[in-house]
Amino acid sequence: MKKYFYRSSFLAALAMLSINANAQFAGGAGTEEDPYVIETAAQLNEMRNYLDGNHFRLNADIDLTDWLAQNSSDNGWDPVGANPDAGITGSFDGNGHVISGFYINRPELENVGLFGCVKSSGKFGVKKLGLIIADGKEVKGLNNVGGIIGQVPYTGQTIEMSECFVIGNITAIGDGQTTGVAGPIVAMTSALGTVEVVNCYTSGKVYGFAKAGGLVGQGYRGIKIETSYSTCEVEAGTNEAESKAGGLVGECGYPNGSAIRHDIIASIALNSSINAPNSPAANVGRLVGYEKPDNPTPYMYEFAYAWADMLVNGAVVTDGLETNKNGLNQSSADVVKEDVYFGDDYLFWDPAVWTLGNGDYQLPILTVFAADKQPSDKVAYLPDGESSSIGSVNLNGMSIVVSDGVITIVNKPDDSEVRVYDLTGKQVLLSGEPIINISSLNSGIYLVAVGKQVVKIVKG
Repeated sequence: MKKYFYRSSFLAALAMLSINANAQFAGGAGTEEDPYVIETAAQLNEMRNYLDGNHFRLNADIDLTDWLAQNSSDNGWDPVGANPDAGITGSFDGNGHVISGFYINRPELENVGLFGCVKSSGKFGVKKLGLIIADGKEVKGLNNVGGIIGQVPYTGQTIEMSECFVIGNITAIGDGQTTGVAGPIVAMTSALGTVEVVNCYTSGKVYGFAKAGGLVGQGYRGIKIETSYSTCEVEAGTNEAESKAGGLVGECGYPNGSAIRHDIIASIALNSSINAPNSPAANVGRLVGYEKPDNPTPYMYEFAYAWADMLVNGAVVTDGLETNKNGLNQSSADVVKEDVYFGDDYLFWDPAVWTLGNGDYQLPILTVFAADKQPSDKVAYLPDGESSSIGSVNLNGMSIVVSDGVITIVNKPDDSEVRVYDLTGKQVLLSGEPIINISSLNSGIYLVAVGKQVVKIVKG
């Protein structure tokens, strides 16, 4: 009877743990197949009690404004996972939702972000998450200060950040000597495996006393940036020896002569300026600020571009190539063109993941998020984006012309139908007429089918 009693008590305790976990979230079991579901600010905060090997998924946009005002008005969000010994593992799926009203004011704290630190030797990835820092606020900490993750410490596994955006200001004040690393997606990674930032973008300002990057502050070990961009104004402090600043990554390094990959692939730096006052040119760059020079494995840049008029320590860069840390020049007129992002000769971005423009915004946004949750204001230092015109496309004697929100089909067969599809494959318009008004459609990329002929158009 005693043995039975202990067994029953143990099973009851397990059941209570399960009930308690379910009570803290909107559903789910915390597994990869059935993640904990988060729908409120309180449930988002509850993640800190489930750090080890759990999986989470947002099921709604979350505005933290009221919750932070009531629970931590001075200091803002308390990062989830404080240090490498008490960091988070598992995964977080933003599911195309946005966390807004976010800020942190903890200038004495290291490893700062929505998630402070990944646990040493653990694996943690984030996907499909938008993070908007509250107007007039910032994410401020001492060192390793990021929007999404502060630090990814030593781990041999691949950590992937995909289809994420961060809007707002990031500040790592540092100790006035050697610390102060800042980056909106990940501040600092020393992962022996690779931290991959894929299909991400950022805007705002980034300041790190030591190192600052528009996506990642410091890639101490393996780092890979792919199909991503930043418009952040980036600045590192005034310590000549330590300050490094880059449009995408502040510093790429490696430990003790180990062969570590650092790749920038099909990405573009669109920052207004990169500054590291008093630092030499070797410490500042349009894509990457500093590359440790004796890395036994070469740094790889492939289809790496940068805005030609970007100021780097107050000057325009003249030696940029698609195979070096400054990237190949793309003019102001070029960087607002669809072809630069989706054309066969340029970045090769996936039009199912990205679409060009939203309202007055001239640059790509992510299709997984609602358009009204992403930037809609014009980027002031860039020209207006392309109109909805693709000019004239000739198809077997028939011409399709798009201009000012109107599709005109010249020599359209009388019995043919015109179908317009969005990138999910949903038909949004059907007409038998040769002139079709598409002004009611949202900005983005569409497919126009006339009989068996299909063309891609961009509506600005």
